[in-house]
Amino acid sequence: MKKVSLYVFLIFLSISTFSQGHKISSNTVDMDYYKWITFLSEGKINWTNLDDDTYIGESFRFVITTSEIYIQLYIEKITYGMEGCCKNIANKREIPIGEIFSRFNIVGERCCVTFGGWRSPTSCEVIIHDTKYLIKDLNTTEISMSKL
Repeated sequence: MKKVSLYVFLIFLSISTFSQGHKISSNTVDMDYYKWITFLSEGKINWTNLDDDTYIGESFRFVITTSEIYIQLYIEKITYGMEGCCKNIANKREIPIGEIFSRFNIVGERCCVTFGGWRSPTSCEVIIHDTKYLIKDLNTTEISMSKL
């Protein structure tokens, strides 16, 4: 009976450990990485009503760049003025791919990252080495990431 209890405990421990989400700090960047973009996708625009006639929008873009063999991931905050005019990049943040690989114990080359789609205006899915991950809280500097 003790062995069965131990096995059940170990199974639940491994499930809870590997399904946990991790907080990952994204770092603000100010560099021009656009010549290395291999993928870019913009999520849905959230419109905010300032008064009866004034709406402003905000969306996020997920960017993958490749320079030689190195992949970087970025989140850009995009703002829109009244009636969709004046699209502007408000800020750019890098998601440290090395931290993702170490937090989720991903083995192998730091490559094979593809975009899986938008789940909401502030969350998206990425696929790393054939495993799906959910990235949430793109509107904060400390994003949440969990294995799906």
